[in-house]
Amino acid sequence: VDEHIEILDALRAGDPDATADLVEAHVRSFDRQVRDALMQRLGSPLVS
Repeated sequence: VDEHIEILDALRAGDPDATADLVEAHVRSFDRQVRDALMQRLGSPLVS
């Protein structure tokens, strides 16, 4: 939620560069969390 607030603040401030950076960081963070959860649940795809 904190990340969403920061993104909204950057949008309201009219700062497209900060908004883009924050959105990218948010998406990367979410992707990392999903991948970590999958690895814990399913294990590494590289292990036979």
